[in-house]
Amino acid sequence: MNYKANLSLHPWWIQGILLLYLLLGLPLIVSLVLLIIGYNVPISLYGITSVEGSSILDVLLIILVGLKLLVGYLSLTGNNYAKQFAIIDGSIGILCCLFTGFIWPFIEGDQSVDLVFRLEMIVLIPYVVYFVRFKSKQ
Repeated sequence: MNYKANLSLHPWWIQGILLLYLLLGLPLIVSLVLLIIGYNVPISLYGITSVEGSSILDVLLIILVGLKLLVGYLSLTGNNYAKQFAIIDGSIGILCCLFTGFIWPFIEGDQSVDLVFRLEMIVLIPYVVYFVRFKSKQ
């Protein structure tokens, strides 16, 4: 099954997300260089923020942003694995949003627990559904 290398296969909102992934993934390269030479670079995604520069959390956030860059690049070049990586990326994003919105407030130990609905979920759920359907059509 041949996956065309054209973004026009996707609706406008998917095209926008994929191009946004490419644009937001490019600073990742600069951040990696700065982290290697010893600067602390704040990284944030899905409400998870890290400023230490050398923690496990930083590595996980870099991997998540790198996955988004990979999804954008594979979709742009028309690679067959783009659909699978997009589903994995969206699923991880949904899990991260659920964790930061509903589980992390209880772990954090604050006296007042504020449950937060992450707005990213409004886009992530249709994103995953679209790529699952798109994958099954191919």
